[in-house]
Amino acid sequence: MKRVFQICPLLFLLSALWTNDTLAQTNVKHPSKYNKEFSGIGPQVYILPPPKTKEEILQDQYSTKRIEQVTLIQLIDKLELSDRLKRINNESLPIGLIDSAHMDREAQIKSAISYYEQANQHDSVLAWQNNLGTFKLLNGDLDEARDLFIGSLNTYKLHNDISNQQIVLQNLAILEEQSGNFLTSLGYYDELLDLAKKTKNIQREGLLNLSIALLQAKLGNYSAAHNLILKKSFPLLQKAKYFPDVVNALNTLATIKESEEKFTEAKWIYLQAIDVATIYKDEKGLAQSLFNVARLKTRIGDSILAIPDYKLAKDLAIKYSMNALLVEIEDSLGDVYLDSGNYTEAALALSSYNVLKSEFINKQILL
Repeated sequence: MKRVFQICPLLFLLSALWTNDTLAQTNVKHPSKYNKEFSGIGPQVYILPPPKTKEEILQDQYSTKRIEQVTLIQLIDKLELSDRLKRINNESLPIGLIDSAHMDREAQIKSAISYYEQANQHDSVLAWQNNLGTFKLLNGDLDEARDLFIGSLNTYKLHNDISNQQIVLQNLAILEEQSGNFLTSLGYYDELLDLAKKTKNIQREGLLNLSIALLQAKLGNYSAAHNLILKKSFPLLQKAKYFPDVVNALNTLATIKESEEKFTEAKWIYLQAIDVATIYKDEKGLAQSLFNVARLKTRIGDSILAIPDYKLAKDLAIKYSMNALLVEIEDSLGDVYLDSGNYTEAALALSSYNVLKSEFINKQILL
């Protein structure tokens, strides 16, 4: 009995401590995520964050679009590079090539080379070696592409085949430009200029000076670039009277001015390109010029003024199936609407952009 009375005070003390601890826990202030006004039975109500607004969801979708654009930009750059490269014989596979439909593109080209080697058709072998070089260049194998081009070029020089020399020299000039070897690229362009003068092809001479001007700009030689366009390229292209090239030259000069951050001069030159394209009914050149000036307006803070230019460029791009440009226009137009707070138009532009992008990418995969 005495032992029981000794234990009781201890139990009473533990009970008191437990009660105080429980009360202390009850009196703790809960974070604001709980509803303070709740007084019912059961656990306190957890307040969820408010759902995102339509505008916030749209902002997130545009952020995702910008992240995913890397692949699209790489594809457009690759297509532009492909357009600059020159092929021989239009890459038509020989009729006698067996099972070519079941091969990938590289295997087809190599099989064509083997086919023509066995048939002792050396001109066709050289042509397909050049075509294999363009394939390698487009897929990033610059060293093998260089070897193929140089091998073909040496043979064409040996046979004094000026026409095919020009094709391979241009491919080599572009390859070295892609490699960052600008001085080597300029050397090939100098050879091309000599051949253009030799054949008295003033249009080609004018376009070559344009390519050289772009390289000089990349080297930071802006004064040399300006002089090449204004004193050599323009006069030759105007003399040739093929005005889409004149429009291209104006856009090139404006792009160089823009890279120097001389925005007022660049804008004025883009407007000149628009005028020339309009006068001589070069609607493809007009579409590109309108897009260029709209993008510049957006860059300098005049994005609202750029909208009519984007819209007109879009109509022309649709008319002439300029699919890569159309995707870029819809992309830029959506950004302008979003930045200006026009969420309805921004949502429509994003939807259109996603459709155009998917169609464009799928089409290139099929090709």
